[in-house]
Amino acid sequence: ALTLWRAECNYIKARYHFLHSLEGAHFARMQIECHTRYGYPSEIDLFALQGVLQYLCLRNARTAEMFFNTYISEHPK
Repeated sequence: ALTLWRAECNYIKARYHFLHSLEGAHFARMQIECHTRYGYPSEIDLFALQGVLQYLCLRNARTAEMFFNTYISEHPK
């Protein structure tokens, strides 16, 4: 996931791999980057919600919490 995100800037494939890992903090940083580069300012909550709900659907509450905490603490807005 890290290689797909950082080296190839392939956000779609990286998102899939992050969801099946325990790297919630890195996934949050990627979502922050996606939002600041491509998202509208009003979509700030949608980028956070997407990751949290997807982790919860996979029954991974601990990683969802890590994702959420990283997203809200490190997002520049």
